[in-house]
Order: sequence, then structure tokens, then C-alpha cells
Amino acid sequence: TACIQCPAGQGCPNKNGSSIADCGLGKWSHLGDHECHDCASGYFADNVQTEDCTACPAGQACPNADGTSITDCGGGYYSAQGVAGCTVCEEGTASNAAKVASCPDCGPGTFATGTQNTTCSNCSTAWYSTGAKNAVCTECPAGSKCPDPTQAPVACALPNFSLDGQTDCTPCPAGQSCGATDGT
Repeated sequence: TACIQCPAGQGCPNKNGSSIADCGLGKWSHLGDHECHDCASGYFADNVQTEDCTACPAGQACPNADGTSITDCGGGYYSAQGVAGCTVCEEGTASNAAKVASCPDCGPGTFATGTQNTTCSNCSTAWYSTGAKNAVCTECPAGSKCPDPTQAPVACALPNFSLDGQTDCTPCPAGQSCGATDGT
């Protein structure tokens, strides 16, 4: 008697071929496999007789291997392809859109404190942030001016000075000596 390979998407627990059954939802098998296998976390099989499981789409949560209850990740959340659940946006990132694979960084002049942010906030006047993934803005230090919240502070040139949190430098008052740019 010739041996028959168990068909893909089916299980053949008896090697004599007397018991062949579809794998069912959430399970898979390749040609020649005797048993059906569960889909890995982040993958699903929503048809019987499945040869391979499908990766959960980016931006969605797939909590069940049978493909039921697939939901979109909402604002403040993301998921990569093949991940079972949604993840909160990290500090310094934000997303207001649903179904995203990642949360964009808060760029220069913006910030997002904490997690699960849907928007990046703008830095206040005389505060700044440079780079990306900014969790906070920094107050412009004494002796500097910060006219642009996306740029690093610019040192005041003597005899000008500034106190903390200034957008511009101030000339030293007449009759006073400003030996330092911080007004001392």
C-alpha cells in the first residue's frame, strides 16, 4: 500500500489515513504534517484547512488566533505587523490616527510628556526642544536668547544680558557694569 501525505490544512492523527480532519480556525498544517498547529501570538487563521497563519496587520490588535475580534489601535496606540495587541505611544511620541504601525516622534519645538499621547504640544515662548522624541521643553537659560523654540539657545554678546526664560538679550543699563551675560 502506498503512503499518502496528509494534505496541508488538515490533520491526520492516524498514520493509516483513516482519520483526516480539517485543522479548524486558529490552526494550520503543512503538507505531510500529522497534526495541526496553533497559530503563534500575533497571527491568525480565519479559514479551515489553512496552510499558514496570517500576520496581524500593523495598526490592529488580533487577540484571537481564529481571526475574530480584530480591532483597530486607536489614537495614542500603535502595533507592528505580527503583534497581537496594541502598545501605548511612548513618551516623546504621539499619534492621533488609528491603525498606525508606530507613533511619530515629537520633533524640534514640540514635546509629549507621559505615554498614550495623541498630539505633541508646542514649546512655550522662551522654551525650546531640539532633536526628536522630546518629552519636555527646556527653559532658555540666563545669558542666552531663545527666539526659535526649535533651536538651541544663542549666547548673548556682551554688554547684553538675559535672565532665565528670555527670547532676546537686553542691553546693559546705562551706568551699570554687566560683566557677565546673565546680568551679574
